[in-house]
Amino acid sequence: MPDTDSTSDPPVKPRKRRRLRVAWSVFFGVLTVALCVLWVRSYWRQDDLAFITPNSMAVEIESSCGYLMGFVVHDSSGLTVPKTYRNSKALPSKPTSAHQQRFGWNVGASVTRLGFPDWFLSAIFAALAALPWLSHLPFRFSLRTMLIATTLIAVALGLLTWSLSK
Repeated sequence: MPDTDSTSDPPVKPRKRRRLRVAWSVFFGVLTVALCVLWVRSYWRQDDLAFITPNSMAVEIESSCGYLMGFVVHDSSGLTVPKTYRNSKALPSKPTSAHQQRFGWNVGASVTRLGFPDWFLSAIFAALAALPWLSHLPFRFSLRTMLIATTLIAVALGLLTWSLSK
């Protein structure tokens, strides 16, 4: 007669969920570390990656001086660039035009630009790495804690709006 005691084996679903949480955290943790390395490297090297999509859009990502920029050229049919392009060059000891360390975007008729500091994406990836483990924390807040959190969020949004308006 088979053993019907199921107390010796833990349930399968919590084990799978834990493995998925660990895999999620490792993936975004590795992305965070890789972006931090790119961030440090960007102060003495400028890295460019460009490619043309099948629908003839050119996409370029540039990392320089602690700043990430992305460009999308909507119609690249007139461009004479290879399908993919990767470049890394040393920055001068005194950069001629340092990027401003703030968020920015520009949507034009033919080009869309997006730029932000490297620390921003690093913080997002680090938060995504920690996200699966937050379900085990008790989310009971006092009114004081909620007011402090709301004030901090308001200050952060105010600083973001102020930096974009300059």
